[in-house]
Amino acid sequence: MKLKDKEKNWATTMNHTISKSVIDVVVKNNVGTIRMEDLTGITKDTKNAFLKSWAYFQLQTDIEYKAKVEGITIEWVEPKYTSVTCPTCGTIDKENRSSEDVTKFSCINSVCKDHDKKKDADVVAAENISKSVGYSVKPKSKKGRMMKITTVKTKVLSH
Repeated sequence: MKLKDKEKNWATTMNHTISKSVIDVVVKNNVGTIRMEDLTGITKDTKNAFLKSWAYFQLQTDIEYKAKVEGITIEWVEPKYTSVTCPTCGTIDKENRSSEDVTKFSCINSVCKDHDKKKDADVVAAENISKSVGYSVKPKSKKGRMMKITTVKTKVLSH
């Protein structure tokens, strides 16, 4: 077996394991909706080897499939600014993320009650995603773009 095939099998197994764990937690806690970022096109303009090789689409697909089996709704949210927005005061600023350690978040708004508190940037993003408006179809996917075009045309024609 080639190294590339072993890596693919490892990623598939890892995604299955992670998605099963996510669904187990959701079912245990009686969560009815999972919100995930619409990462459609995330690797298009990057040279980041990790993002290029990570099977995030497969992980999201696994979560989506297993959620539907359990009767759990999936909603997709726009990922823009989720990791640079303070969930407490709403300040959006790239400076909220540490330049020394991008895994850290600290609100720069001096009047925010969480000003200068160190937080995990992924936890902050997850909190923002949980508060976001979700859509049943990925907004940036081909189907999502077609729905948007159809909606715009319908509004224009009805006026």
